[in-house]
Amino acid sequence: MGGSGGFLQALFSRLPRAACLPLLLLGLTLAGCQTPGLPGLQPELARQPEQRVAPRQEPAPAEPGAVERGTTAERPATVVPDAELSFERPQTEIPLTTVPGAPDGIALLLPLSGQRASVGRAMLDAAQMAVFDIAGEDFNLMVYDTQGTPEGAEDAARLAVADGARIVLGPLYGRSAAAVRPIIAGAGINAVAFSNDRSVAGPPVYLMGLMPQQQIERVIRYAVQKGYRRLGLLLPHGSYGDLVLESARSASIGAGAEITRIAYYDPLATDFTETARAFAEYDSRRESLKIQKDELAGRTDEISRQTLARLQSMDTLGDPPYDAILIPEGGNVLRTIAPLLAYYDVDTRRVKLLGTAQWEDPSLGTEPSLVGGWFAAPPALYRENFALRYEAAFGRRPSGLAALAYDSIALTVSLQRGETGPDFGGGALMAESGFVALNGLFRFVADGTNQRGLAIFEIKDRALEVIDTAPERFDGLTN
Repeated sequence: MGGSGGFLQALFSRLPRAACLPLLLLGLTLAGCQTPGLPGLQPELARQPEQRVAPRQEPAPAEPGAVERGTTAERPATVVPDAELSFERPQTEIPLTTVPGAPDGIALLLPLSGQRASVGRAMLDAAQMAVFDIAGEDFNLMVYDTQGTPEGAEDAARLAVADGARIVLGPLYGRSAAAVRPIIAGAGINAVAFSNDRSVAGPPVYLMGLMPQQQIERVIRYAVQKGYRRLGLLLPHGSYGDLVLESARSASIGAGAEITRIAYYDPLATDFTETARAFAEYDSRRESLKIQKDELAGRTDEISRQTLARLQSMDTLGDPPYDAILIPEGGNVLRTIAPLLAYYDVDTRRVKLLGTAQWEDPSLGTEPSLVGGWFAAPPALYRENFALRYEAAFGRRPSGLAALAYDSIALTVSLQRGETGPDFGGGALMAESGFVALNGLFRFVADGTNQRGLAIFEIKDRALEVIDTAPERFDGLTN
């Protein structure tokens, strides 16, 4: 649709006209708790839980099931900023004051101290951007420090409930989400946690994190549609690898693919040579080549001599038992394993490499063996603009977790502006038409997890290209 005006008109198409407040606010008013370390914030106003002795820190989050899929013709609520908006970090102090008992209090639980403080502060920055972009002056955000521990999350949740929170955003980690469950259940409110650990999902805890199962199902289904039906799995030891295996098996059965090879590796290792060599079946294929050469060496006919000459330039004989390989990790693990596969004669021009949203890194295209690989991830349209504005304001690139924090604020703004007034209940969260924010189309489902509309990306030379767009509605969604 052409022009900024058309975009803004569609932005709140589900909302009553009176609720369509201007997106670009003249100032930023956050009715929430002060957080030490940010410009303009007063530490003495911070709402922090009581300190405990030697709290156990949660592990760092990963930036990384079948559920019934409804259909609807209703458009999802769209709560993303106009691409022309420009967020600048205010040069004057931003008044952040706690308003316990104020209407529609939104509690944000993040690790603002402890080992994961930098993660929590980056998410808080993104949340402030969202308030600036799309919230009205009546938006009451109350911020609480979980200290990065389940115990701290419990204390923060109790404070939020005591302060009259209508919904809780966070905490960040799965064990912390499990810890706050009885507290928010007792208060009769819901929590939208940033975790993707489905073992802690279930009302009143809904998960905002990107679910690995959906990414795996999406990319496998797409690969099968393109003719890749024999799947090899390279999996990390541990619960994540087990989850990927279960998801890949389910997706393969549904799509008509076959898992023909499975290998595990230590995700903390630095040398994956033996894993790659065994997975490529290099030794047996090399032995097959030697046997074939020996058979041809004693022959004198022209065809045998030509065949032998051709084999001299080969390292192995025969193809590996798969035409696609799923590697559900990114970073250094992926950068190390992929070239090793090529070294051990897995031709990645013929064997398609498949991955998850952890592959969303344009610099992966500098590794030739990864060029042409496919992965599933949320669409990047809105996140690209967000990343530029975030970097301009805070001097660093945002993480995927920062984008989730932004989306959680966008979600609550939409719920606050419902057609019948603010509604933060389970029915509103599980609206069939869903919501659209930075990470694209999403909705919560009855088991507390979420469904997302994912795109398929291909790794190009120093770039990522969308080769199959994400759905804009949940009609017929297959992932």
